[in-house]
Amino acid sequence: MSKLKVFLVAKASETAVNYVKSMSRELRDLGLEEAKSPEDSDLIVVAGGDGTLLKYVKYGIPVLGIKFGRRSKLLEVEPEDGKTALKRFLAGDYIIDEYTLLEANIKGSSVLIFNEIALVFDGAETVYGSVSFEDNEVEFEGDGVLIATPQGSWAWSFSASNVVIHKSVNGVVLTFLNALKPMGLKSIIIPYTEIKVRLEDKGRDQKTKIIVDGEILGYLSKTGEGFTVRKSERTAKIVRFGKRLDLAKVWR
Repeated sequence: MSKLKVFLVAKASETAVNYVKSMSRELRDLGLEEAKSPEDSDLIVVAGGDGTLLKYVKYGIPVLGIKFGRRSKLLEVEPEDGKTALKRFLAGDYIIDEYTLLEANIKGSSVLIFNEIALVFDGAETVYGSVSFEDNEVEFEGDGVLIATPQGSWAWSFSASNVVIHKSVNGVVLTFLNALKPMGLKSIIIPYTEIKVRLEDKGRDQKTKIIVDGEILGYLSKTGEGFTVRKSERTAKIVRFGKRLDLAKVWR
């Protein structure tokens, strides 16, 4: 019988890196094999915060999070409980908390989204664009637009809109950031469908950037440039012990 393969990764801090080195020894003690890449693993162990976790949940492989971040809302296990968590995983004493991902097509490249994708200004002027879904088109002008998953509605989207949607809701929230247009409309909750975001004609090139889960992935400037977003077939799987994330505690 082949050994369970575990990929270990740490955020860029000395404490987390040293922790992962010690965890590598724990793997051998438990008869586990350390994987050389996340794709080749059965379990990914992340020692970090939510930002580090976001990079690895998109592989579709169960992720066990060890808290080393400032907020770490999505991570459950304290550092001192890491070995115990591995033993519980081996014993099957855990649940998988599953999250829907979005998929965006940006200039021919596909990218997965756990929390949100945003088109925002990259200069001192407003962004003028549109969002289309089903038979609807909404023009906007302001700091930009943000499309968030249910779990993403607890993050940047919440700070911009004060709207949270439950993890089990089958849809996304569109938030217009500091909008001059549409006047009075801040957010729209819509079902999973193809969403198109594009720049409209402002009379000159615009300066905008695309941000996915906190990372800048590209820039748009020409009228008609944009991207599409849809529900991904892949899901994120987070290992939890006892129960799924308590939504009532997320925004406290």
